[in-house]
Amino acid sequence: MPLHCAQIRETASKAAVAFIKDAVPKERRQAYSPVIPALLEATVALLKDHEDTAQQILQELIELADTSAIMFKPYTATVTDVGVNIVDGNIEGGLEDGACTGVSATCQTARVAADPGRWLGRCIGLCLYLATRQLALELLLVLAENKPAMMRKTPTFVARTLRSILMLMTDLEDDRSWHTSDKVGGCRPFDRRRGAARRGAARRSTAPAG
Repeated sequence: MPLHCAQIRETASKAAVAFIKDAVPKERRQAYSPVIPALLEATVALLKDHEDTAQQILQELIELADTSAIMFKPYTATVTDVGVNIVDGNIEGGLEDGACTGVSATCQTARVAADPGRWLGRCIGLCLYLATRQLALELLLVLAENKPAMMRKTPTFVARTLRSILMLMTDLEDDRSWHTSDKVGGCRPFDRRRGAARRGAARRSTAPAG
């Protein structure tokens, strides 16, 4: 996707969310629910080439989930699918179920070499930053905390979110330098990933929807 298209999507998303937050009373926001699938679609479309922009839209979705979770009611199944797939690294467009651990041929990208701390080992054809997966998990958790009954009615929400959290927590990456290093400890990408998953598991277990 060309950069200008990504910028248009980001600007439009921010404008839509700002309008809803600033100009629409909370009791009337459910009428604006159709904006939710558009924001989800924009997020998925941007993940491959403009992941930082996709993160911005995820943050906008989290804000709406925190203040107006009722807007997600007609689309709980869709937001569950998108959120879980991002956490799992299974993104529509060339991605399949499963996982690859370590730095595979498809993961030998410039951003991995430039900033391995942001990279996640679990990927299929597309590497996602840890921050992206955390934002997707945050969206699901905020919805569960704010509208537990609504999310509980989504048949696969509980099972899929728990599975994704456990997968994120136990996801391993084979760092070859570890086998030959004399240093012990230090903050590695896996440590941050596991920490994020543990916090998510704690919040998920205490949410009323659990």
